[in-house]
Amino acid sequence: MSLVRQSLKACLAWLLFAAAVSTGGRSLTIAAETPSSPKAATSFESYAEADGRGFFALKLAPEIAQPTNQPHDVVVLFDTSASQMGVYRDKAFEALRTMLSGLSADDRVALLAVDVQAVKLTPAFTTATGGAINQALAALARRVPLGSTDMPAALNGALAAWSDGGDSPRARSVVYVGDGFSIASLVPVETLRGIVERYRNSRVSFSSYGIGPRVNAELLGALANHTGGMVVPDAEGTSARQMGNYLATVARGSVIWPTSVTYPAAIRLAFPRQMPPLRFDRDSVVLGTFDTQALAAHESLAVRCV
Repeated sequence: MSLVRQSLKACLAWLLFAAAVSTGGRSLTIAAETPSSPKAATSFESYAEADGRGFFALKLAPEIAQPTNQPHDVVVLFDTSASQMGVYRDKAFEALRTMLSGLSADDRVALLAVDVQAVKLTPAFTTATGGAINQALAALARRVPLGSTDMPAALNGALAAWSDGGDSPRARSVVYVGDGFSIASLVPVETLRGIVERYRNSRVSFSSYGIGPRVNAELLGALANHTGGMVVPDAEGTSARQMGNYLATVARGSVIWPTSVTYPAAIRLAFPRQMPPLRFDRDSVVLGTFDTQALAAHESLAVRCV
């Protein structure tokens, strides 16, 4: 059973672990349920060794009503490195235009071209349609795809957009269009960890449209998983308009930000160590180990979020 209580600014989710090792002592499966939804999205699945060691995957999804859409600030990072040429650039550009047209009239956009630098094409946040963004798109179209990409510079440049006039009450998201390769500046684990922490502290989700001859899915996936974003891989047979419409939905998706987590005593290790943000259009997964005998007791997992 799962019980969720929500206030205006916070939610407290309780997942009840009532575990019983199946006959043979080799595996157990726990599915969280709500009174109104016996097949809730939250579930706990595991494999248990005979010696009591267990390995689990905890699939989490918000079990609360999805918040009503609020105005968003969306920073778009458009890759203009040499890999983004020809059909890739044409499709990416059309997808971008479609995404902008799919945003709400209350949303605001900042557009940056990213290669060896992150170059602002809009001086500040502006509406997703109109003269300012049209001028920025024209400037983007004039840029010749050259050089390589500095992803740390791009990611930090996106966050800097809010120091130039972003409103705190607005939801914040970044959408990157490109392949994610950072040849100009590699992304060490410590650098990536620091960037992710800044995104989480600023409540900014990072999503991407992975397009190009070769996509760094590992980097784009890590950024999305740890910041409550999505990775949208390019797919043969899918039009730029379809991609753009989906990106608009992704950019405006609601994100629940956990602030703390208390695991049952039976849980020995959990990864990622910091509970990932939760979205309503995909699952968030936590992996780890546990003690099967201890888990057989009735314990609960508490997650506080905003």
